[in-house]
Amino acid sequence: MGVADAHSDFDFYVYTSAPVPVESRRAVILERSRHSQLDNTFWELEDEWIDREDRRFNAMYRACDFVLGEIAARLERYSADLGYTTAYCFSVANGFILHDQRQWLSTVQERLRQPFPEPLIESVVAKNRPVLGGGIQSC
Repeated sequence: MGVADAHSDFDFYVYTSAPVPVESRRAVILERSRHSQLDNTFWELEDEWIDREDRRFNAMYRACDFVLGEIAARLERYSADLGYTTAYCFSVANGFILHDQRQWLSTVQERLRQPFPEPLIESVVAKNRPVLGGGIQSC
């Protein structure tokens, strides 16, 4: 995105129709890293590692069906979340494609690179405004 600094890392998103076995991921990552954490599930399924040049990497594994469901929730059902409603769509839309044999991701990105629908914008504001002040307080 052109905003990297000394604290930035590399994020890889792997879109798949079947789970990638942790053993396969481990084999690839361990030969490239000096430290790693695999199979983290706090945000989504991901592996993290630091390579021998001290660069930091994250690989997130996303099921294609889940991605399409997230997009439908936003663009078709106008469903809002607190804080991160469009972050998932943004990461899908703006990823640099390294390999896309079936053109699945490029088709999905094209769909996401249009303005968000007005009903989604209204839903985001309605869901998030109360916790930003003047209403419900989250802490």
